[in-house]
Amino acid sequence: MPSEIEIKLDLSSEALECLLGSDLLGEPHEALQQSSTYFETDDRRLSEKGFSLRVRSTGASHVQTVKASGPAKSLFVRSEWETSIESNEPVLDHTSPLISEFGPELEVEAAFTVFIERRVWNIELNGSRLEVVVDRGDVVSGN
Repeated sequence: MPSEIEIKLDLSSEALECLLGSDLLGEPHEALQQSSTYFETDDRRLSEKGFSLRVRSTGASHVQTVKASGPAKSLFVRSEWETSIESNEPVLDHTSPLISEFGPELEVEAAFTVFIERRVWNIELNGSRLEVVVDRGDVVSGN
């Protein structure tokens, strides 16, 4: 089974424009409009125990992701559970690892939403697949 290693880089606006204006990546294979709403308990139990819960919407598609993560790092490998769901509200049932960790009475609320334009390049080299993703957007919390 192939493993996934994720590297995240923050670029200044100037560096991003330089990258996108260069011939290094060419035209993206996809350009998507996405929103990702992150959910948390009122006492922040999820993040305190190393979990995150989000629902990402792309068009009419909604994917719920639960991640079990350690301290935030630029290079990390982590456990992740993805499930297609019907709406942009999380589904907390027996299929979610959060229920086994926190119990069936777990209640979450939207903490913040990230609205992005995502550009995706797929590069294959020597039997490996590299997905390059550039996100640009806004984070919204409350009003």
